[in-house]
Amino acid sequence: MLEPMSAAHQPTASQRQYVELCVAAGIPQQAIAGLIGVSIPTLKAHYETELTFGKQKMLAQVAATQFQMAVGRPARFDEAGNKVQAELKPVPACGMFILKCQGGWKETHVVEHLDPTAGATDRLNAAIDRVLTAFVGSGGAEAFVAQNPDPGKPH
Repeated sequence: MLEPMSAAHQPTASQRQYVELCVAAGIPQQAIAGLIGVSIPTLKAHYETELTFGKQKMLAQVAATQFQMAVGRPARFDEAGNKVQAELKPVPACGMFILKCQGGWKETHVVEHLDPTAGATDRLNAAIDRVLTAFVGSGGAEAFVAQNPDPGKPH
């Protein structure tokens, strides 16, 4: 329960901004109160808006900047033709970041596992077939086996 606002503490605009920045940075209320020299109840009583919306305000500002970087912005000129704001060229990485976070985009990586022994049996059989064809003549392994029914047994 918040205590009634004390007349002793009158927040300044810079204190409000400081509290808002502290909240956005994730600093605990106890530390913020100590940094500005008030009690936690006084902090809650006088800085309710900053405590409630500090982080959301910061996130909105960062999101707006990220979006502006993603889409770019033309240069701006005053009535006399003087450049008052430089062109901001789009940054594709910012657009991709937004689309990944908010648009459902994702990166996919395809990893191929190559088996160095893949096809080794076929290559070995082909090599044996070539040797046997050269040794026996035509017919390959079948002719060799027909001529040597038990290759492990001496003749």
